[in-house]
Amino acid sequence: QGYVFGTEQRALVNIHAERPMGGQNLIGLNAYGPNINQQRDPRFGRSSELPGEDPYLAGVYATKMVTGMQDPDEKGRPKVLAYLKHFTGYSRETSRGEDTYDITLHDL
Repeated sequence: QGYVFGTEQRALVNIHAERPMGGQNLIGLNAYGPNINQQRDPRFGRSSELPGEDPYLAGVYATKMVTGMQDPDEKGRPKVLAYLKHFTGYSRETSRGEDTYDITLHDL
């Protein structure tokens, strides 16, 4: 599945596609996904974006998606650069339900 995302996004870049937001909003090579946040509570509301609550499954899913998205093109360059959403700043064991972004250097 990641291979399809990478191929489609590279195709959009190649034709200089833009996002319909007014002005010049070209689609770039950085792909914001996959979302690998751990599903801790079904009330989260965006659970359909997540691989589930199993950390092992999330790791396998993320590996396969990123590997496919960054599959090399004919010149050996990655098709896109995957940006793992919510990898560091979320899924903390403390202060759940709060929007605090005081991420320590250790956590990064």
